Parts: sequence; structure tokens; C-alpha cells
Amino acid sequence: MKKNREQLRPVRTLEAVVKAPGERPRVTMIADTLEAMQSIVGGYIEIVGFTEENVIVCNEEGRLLNLPENALGLRGTFIVLGRGSGDGELGSVVRPKDVVAQLDERPWADA
Repeated sequence: MKKNREQLRPVRTLEAVVKAPGERPRVTMIADTLEAMQSIVGGYIEIVGFTEENVIVCNEEGRLLNLPENALGLRGTFIVLGRGSGDGELGSVVRPKDVVAQLDERPWADA
């Protein structure tokens, strides 16, 4: 059985902050693949701005699917990642401890 180039290439991992509804945000490592991000958010992904250095990856259909409300007015689990090098790729979250603290102290945080 032949393997294509994608299967032979090692998967890069990214440091991320993951925030699930009703839970505190946590720092973790995730695979830098569409499938991994979709698995975490539970569906199609949407990337939205968060800070100058970081973005949020969330479920594109969170409201339509009536997912549980989360911090920042988002629905369902979301991921905070870095903006990357400007070529459209995402990078590791910038200052993850600060992001966790920021999400924990927001008045609308649900955890």
C-alpha cells in the first residue's frame, strides 16, 4: 500500500488555549491539522480575531447548532492560537498564561 506525501510528513504541534463551556481555559498541545481543530470545536471551523497576536478558532455553526454558551459570547468549545507568520498559517498561542488569565477574569466568563 502506497502512502502519499501528506501521510509521510510529520504533523506539527501547536501550543493552544482551549476553552470549553463550563470549564476553565487550559493550555495544551494540539496537532496543526484541520481535522484536529474540527474535532476540538465539534464541526466546521471559523477563525475570528481576538488580540493583536492571537486568534480564536471556533465552531462556525455554534449558534445554529445551539451549542452551549461560552466566554466571549461564543458557542461551544473554542481554541486560542497565534496569528502565525502572516502566510495564513496559524502558530502557537502567544503568552498562553496571559490568555488564560484574561479569559478567567472576563465578567462574562462562564467558568
